[in-house]
Amino acid sequence: MDRSVIMKASLVIAGSLCTGLASADVIFSCDTKNGKQVLVEDAGEHIKYAFGRDLNSPELSLSVPREAASTWQWKGIGLKDDQ
Repeated sequence: MDRSVIMKASLVIAGSLCTGLASADVIFSCDTKNGKQVLVEDAGEHIKYAFGRDLNSPELSLSVPREAASTWQWKGIGLKDDQ
């Protein structure tokens, strides 16, 4: 997975890994080719993002208030051009 994609995703859909993982709903997660993980969660009032080998101590974590979070799809992802 291209690092720039991960960074863009972290800026657009952001969050940080905090205590209480069980209380959040997973929006997106994946494993990268180099053994790291990406996790985006809906934690109620915040959208949380974490990246790293061990998500208990992530290399990067962000948390954004729900009302400030947004998403976008690049060409080829999401709705077809004619929809």
